[in-house]
Amino acid sequence: MVASLIPIALHSGSPLSAALPALPAAAMLCGRLIDHVFEDPARLARPISRAARMMALVGSAATLLIFVASRRIPEASAELRLLAAVTFPTSWLPLLATWRGSPRLAAAFMTLPIGLGMPVATLFVVPEMEGYLNARAVALTMNQQSPPLSPLALIEPPPPSLKFYARRNLVVTAPRAAALQDLRGTDGLAWIAFPPARESETARTLGVPLEIVIRSPSLVLARVNPAAPLGEPMSMR
Repeated sequence: MVASLIPIALHSGSPLSAALPALPAAAMLCGRLIDHVFEDPARLARPISRAARMMALVGSAATLLIFVASRRIPEASAELRLLAAVTFPTSWLPLLATWRGSPRLAAAFMTLPIGLGMPVATLFVVPEMEGYLNARAVALTMNQQSPPLSPLALIEPPPPSLKFYARRNLVVTAPRAAALQDLRGTDGLAWIAFPPARESETARTLGVPLEIVIRSPSLVLARVNPAAPLGEPMSMR
């Protein structure tokens, strides 16, 4: 585990996925600890009690954060509340078991937040939050509605999900009408994608009518006629 974490310590810009090689070693250490709990529960009663208290604290904080997020993400509000309802009791069960003097039961209960919470998150929460997590909807819309071989202009580097799903050339360019002249498809329109936070800036900088095709929480897809002055209806040329 130490060997797998050394590159992360030496490189400040390592992505979170760089820690994945350490997970098998961490799982083996946790498994060995659980073996000791079942072999001699009295010896590890105090460490298990401290771990249970920490789990209850972290679980309560996570429940609060999930509940707050459910009020700000209407697309997955009900699913996030369901996840919060699972997280809170499962994070407190190990502590309740230690209060009853059963470290073995507490160690078994520590698997519940992952054992029950992960299926809820995977089957209910993640599908409803897909627009926040990737740009698949934007890429599929671009594939279906734009003419073949039409490039997609972006004002920021494309997210990995857009590069994976989009069957179009992705071009990072400035949000200016002149820069989009050479990116028009056979319909005479240029297709452009940008983050929702930069929609007003993009519309103002382009200076031409901006037609929104699809708006997702992570990316907005629009089409414009770079030759159409602002104030005139967009037409195909």
